Amino acid sequence: MSGPLPPEFAEPPGFSVARVDAGPRPPAARGRAWIHAAADAVAAALAGPGLGPGPVLIRACDGPAFFAAFLGGVRAGRAALPLGPATPGAAALAAGLGVGAAASIAGDGPMEAPRVEPRAGLRGPRDGQDPLGSGVLLQTSGSTAAAATAYRGVAGLAAVGRACASGLGVTAADHVLSVAPLAHSYGLEHGLLMPLCAGCRVTCAAAPRAPGPWLLAAAERVRPTVLPAVPVLLDRLAREAGSPAAAAGRLRAAGVRLLYSAGGVLPPGLAAAYAAAGLPVGQVFGSTEVGSVTWAPPGEDAGVGRALPGVTLRVDGAGHLRVRSPWALAGFLRGPGRLEAASDAEGFFATGDLASIDASGALRLAGRSRLLVDVGGRKVNPAEVEAALGACPGVAEAVVLPMVQSETITRLRAFVEPAGADAPPAEADLRARLRRTLPPHKIPRRFHALAALPRTPAGKPDRAALSRLADSLP
Repeated sequence: MSGPLPPEFAEPPGFSVARVDAGPRPPAARGRAWIHAAADAVAAALAGPGLGPGPVLIRACDGPAFFAAFLGGVRAGRAALPLGPATPGAAALAAGLGVGAAASIAGDGPMEAPRVEPRAGLRGPRDGQDPLGSGVLLQTSGSTAAAATAYRGVAGLAAVGRACASGLGVTAADHVLSVAPLAHSYGLEHGLLMPLCAGCRVTCAAAPRAPGPWLLAAAERVRPTVLPAVPVLLDRLAREAGSPAAAAGRLRAAGVRLLYSAGGVLPPGLAAAYAAAGLPVGQVFGSTEVGSVTWAPPGEDAGVGRALPGVTLRVDGAGHLRVRSPWALAGFLRGPGRLEAASDAEGFFATGDLASIDASGALRLAGRSRLLVDVGGRKVNPAEVEAALGACPGVAEAVVLPMVQSETITRLRAFVEPAGADAPPAEADLRARLRRTLPPHKIPRRFHALAALPRTPAGKPDRAALSRLADSLP
């Protein structure tokens, strides 16, 4: 009927998964026995008659239902593409056809046992062959380029869960509050795989980017010890609480001992404010393709971190970062049954980041190589301009994009998210501040203030969406 789970997933009897929603109600939880019974039922259904080979879709809600769906797919030897329950039916069908899915694992709610649906339209690989085996299919964010689908095998998933638990010091005594969606790499690794391997309790929040007051109140009810976050969430927590000090104080009072961030470089000013309040923020760096690969402990000046055990980092003479890790993708799925290698002969994957590694092994990011803009024959790194804008009073975050004015002329365009409810900073003030640190060709020609930058489900600024918006602007 099914195969064994990796030994890293052998949680202790006290292991549980809970779900917390807005409001005063206490979190609802399911224990280890319920989760594994539901997973066994999923595995049995996937091995049943009439269901051919191929990946499966997971459309279960974050919480016990998602854990059961994931573990059931692993036991059945299937590759699972998690989409989340809110994915429209047409989009889910298109995604399923794109990977050759044979069925969908759905649920009626986060606390209900998931069920296998061999829904109409999903027919598996056309040749009846499935080269993938047990693992996950993860859609890259598409925040900077066209999205792709990466396949990562179950052995690597167990390895990254174990590495994160040991590297970050998470044990069976901890309690993780998972805010990032489990359908995305960061949420899957730190909200599911790490707790499974550590054997600790985990509570999934109701929304991926819940407003600050709601999440602070939830943390006070849940009383977690570990909170994986993203920069935008830490910023919103600080704004809604009144200050980073107030947010840090409430999180510490709720029991949080380990707070860390991923999904982008944490602004130095925000990191310093949390640290000054007694709750320094750690930093994880990784990607959908290679997983979590570095760790910078809270309070340590180590850039985005040093390599986790088993990970090798390389930066070539041009500053391009390459990563080799035991849990990196096996390849990109380019259609049903067609897995295309993504790493070089030595097993290194080119991340597209510009970086440096100092004498202590700390990785420091400088931007994205494919985002470099040619302005008057000189290469401009948007990350440098974004950092300068982010240091301006009244700016929470900025994104800088190329603005093509003719076949030979390209300038810069900046989208700015204000830091508060007050009016956004004046364009003249921004220009004056930038002139203090940047040469003229690096100062954007156009500035656009948005109440909030569009973001990917992982919390990163959605550059693709901003590019589409820019196409409609003068």
